[in-house]
Amino acid sequence: MKNVERILVLASAALLLISPKVFSKELKVGVVDIQKIYAAYDKAKKSLADLQAEKDKKQEEYNKKAAELRKLNDEYNANKDKMKDAQKKELLAKIRDAKRDLDSFKKQSDEYLVAKNQDMTRERIQEVVEAAKAYAAENGFDIVVNANTTIYFAQPLDISDAVIKKINGK
Repeated sequence: MKNVERILVLASAALLLISPKVFSKELKVGVVDIQKIYAAYDKAKKSLADLQAEKDKKQEEYNKKAAELRKLNDEYNANKDKMKDAQKKELLAKIRDAKRDLDSFKKQSDEYLVAKNQDMTRERIQEVVEAAKAYAAENGFDIVVNANTTIYFAQPLDISDAVIKKINGK
């Protein structure tokens, strides 16, 4: 019985001596700055430029509608003393409709542009995250963390520039 206890104690001691070496593989850690990568991502820049072009087009349409409303207001103010009541009512109804149309157009345009921006940003951020994951897997990283949620990291751990090159195909 004492031999069995002695063997168990020696085996346990051997395991304790060996196990740190078996489990002490160094982790390869990387840090990415998602915002930096997003800002340098060519596809994100193009999406933002496309969105700005749509915004400019909507602004142009809004300006035309606003000019029509101003024209109706100017016409009313210039001629209200000379107009009959029926003409005034008709012109005021046109002004009211034009104002309602302008407000509705502005609201719908703003909602559309905000939704499109959110969708586009979400898609591009997901692409950035996927590129960071792919880079990490290809280069043997065990863990990659976001720089914006990390209090401190040594600069050599930052792989953002490498991910930017990968995502832009350079």
